[in-house]
Amino acid sequence: MGQTHLYLIPMHAAQKKIERGIENICNGLKTIQQTAERLLGANPWDLLVSYIVAQITQKPWVPPGAFPALVGP
Repeated sequence: MGQTHLYLIPMHAAQKKIERGIENICNGLKTIQQTAERLLGANPWDLLVSYIVAQITQKPWVPPGAFPALVGP
């Protein structure tokens, strides 16, 4: 698969908020990638959606099909 690059230039008063959002997205994608590698057969899109919902609702994230005790902090 090819890669797409998105360049954002912070020229807005909400620069810090945007930077935190981008950092959260990067961290989330890394978490999804690591989890998908540990859960053979896991659908990355399902993992991503469940992760985003957990972030929005501020609840602990437990990947679908994973045992909570096997998921890191």
